[in-house]
Amino acid sequence: MSYLLVPARRTPRILSQVASLKIGHRYLFSCAEDGTVKIWRFRSTDALQTATLSYNEAVSSLCLLDTAKPGVPNDLTGLHAVAGLRDGNICVLPYSLKSQWLQGAMWQAKIKAQAFPGGEPVTALQFTHRLLRVAGAENYARRGTCPSGIATDTIKITS
Repeated sequence: MSYLLVPARRTPRILSQVASLKIGHRYLFSCAEDGTVKIWRFRSTDALQTATLSYNEAVSSLCLLDTAKPGVPNDLTGLHAVAGLRDGNICVLPYSLKSQWLQGAMWQAKIKAQAFPGGEPVTALQFTHRLLRVAGAENYARRGTCPSGIATDTIKITS
């Protein structure tokens, strides 16, 4: 039988269930039922950045997208995390990987929009071939193009 020793902390940490994990640009991104999205370094136990999207609703899905111009190497200006909430909203969070931003900026949603009428929970997000796909619990999926940002049937987000 093996045991894991954890150092004692002065303040207790409130833990919530993680709903999704994504890896992007050598960082780990997580979303959880406490309504937060976090950026982690692999060799650290503390989050580098935290965005609280809701105090009442859980963040149920997460995807990372890059809206940088094609053909521009190492262009990190179009990095976004898209989070789906259980109340049917999606939130777009632009982020930077520069150390000044990771250590001191307030990370907030740039856009919050209703993905499904009636508040159906967003259960899955996928960004491929410049298309954002949003799926809900009722097997209803939306798809749209992304020429300069994100777009679905009724949600248009530009970078």
